[in-house]
Amino acid sequence: MELIKKNFLSILIVVFHFILFVFINLKMNIFDFKNIAIANLVLYFFIFLVLTLSLVFFFNKKKIQTLTLILFSTYFSLYLVEFGIIFIQKLDKKTFYQNAKTNNFDLREKFDYFQDKSKEQKVSIFYPSLNHINSVVKKYDYLFPLSGISNIQTIYCNESGYYSEYLSDRYGYNNPDEEWNGSEIDYLLIGDSFTHGACVNRPNDIASNLREKFYHKKNIINLGWGGSGSLMQLAILKEYLNIKKVKNIIWIYFEFNDLDELYLELQNSKLNLYLNENNYSQNLNKRQDEINKFIKENLKIKKDIYIKKKKQQDRNEIFSIIKLFHLRYLVSNIFTKSNTTDESTLNNFEKIMLEAKRISETNNINFTVVYLPNYYRYKRKMDDNYLNYNKIINILKQNEINIIDLKKDFDESGKDIIGLYPSRTFNHFNIQGYRFVSELIFQGISK
Repeated sequence: MELIKKNFLSILIVVFHFILFVFINLKMNIFDFKNIAIANLVLYFFIFLVLTLSLVFFFNKKKIQTLTLILFSTYFSLYLVEFGIIFIQKLDKKTFYQNAKTNNFDLREKFDYFQDKSKEQKVSIFYPSLNHINSVVKKYDYLFPLSGISNIQTIYCNESGYYSEYLSDRYGYNNPDEEWNGSEIDYLLIGDSFTHGACVNRPNDIASNLREKFYHKKNIINLGWGGSGSLMQLAILKEYLNIKKVKNIIWIYFEFNDLDELYLELQNSKLNLYLNENNYSQNLNKRQDEINKFIKENLKIKKDIYIKKKKQQDRNEIFSIIKLFHLRYLVSNIFTKSNTTDESTLNNFEKIMLEAKRISETNNINFTVVYLPNYYRYKRKMDDNYLNYNKIINILKQNEINIIDLKKDFDESGKDIIGLYPSRTFNHFNIQGYRFVSELIFQGISK
């Protein structure tokens, strides 16, 4: 008992670190690191710390006092940085809101906008497919939708002061439905949110711009889907390619996160079937009623979660500070946006490109990949090793795949690239940005 009294502070520190270790062990992704080796390193550090403290405090009071001082200083510094980040963010947010009020920027959360809009008409909200799959509806385990609800006004996102919306087509994609009425498709677009048309309305997305460039004489179908990586894009291609005869496939690769999305998609057993089995299909183009039902049920669940989180907002903010959320988020971005991707992911990307090329050649379709650079390449003046640019281009060249290299076109354009993004910040393109990219793609496919 006397020993406990003398070393109470030391025991308290050990208990605290043990609880912290258990918490990290239960929540392995606390630092949002995709690299398991780094996560393990964090765990080993805390194990070592707990063991060291457990042994030392019984033998050397002076050392324990030193360790206590070090730990206190470390925690104080970490939380000082956390509060510093929060303070800077609040200043930025205050400036943003002041500008927003001046410029009539819609400040509503997406679900609040959705609820207001629902009073006027039937509407849906876009969510990435993996977001749906990871959240709920166990009775739909047999279904992995790759599109949205069909023939409904769909709310997408707000980066320029208004929520972009589109009336989805018969398969839940961002197209005028009559585009499917033609006997053949001249250009089929595959890609992520930039291809999808994030945060602008028609006719300002890439597909609409290309229709205008061709004077609406070409049939152009947009199968872009936000939040998708290369594996999901291959799945979309396989599911919807054979509805009509297709002449050209334009695959838009976005350098910032397509490989990140691919890394996550490779963990999904159903998506892997599209890569490993040539003839695998869910026949999604014939199951739209099931897809509609699935997403409607999922949206109800997401709405309940949103309302619950909103009620607990103050409590959640306190817990986010305790868990050093803002600091961890900042650190995770530094680690996850390094210049390299593991070779396995790059190998799988090459495998996906070869499969897309095989499908194209089998169906006598021209296959072209568009390399789309990102905001930070120009904001931070990054070189050609940034985000595997050289490796991706080499993979495409070595496999004799047609390339439209927009990174090269951006570099040679002399344009203010940062000005192509809303408020000159990391977002999707503004209207001018989408128009500029569409012009470059049009020039590339017209050669």
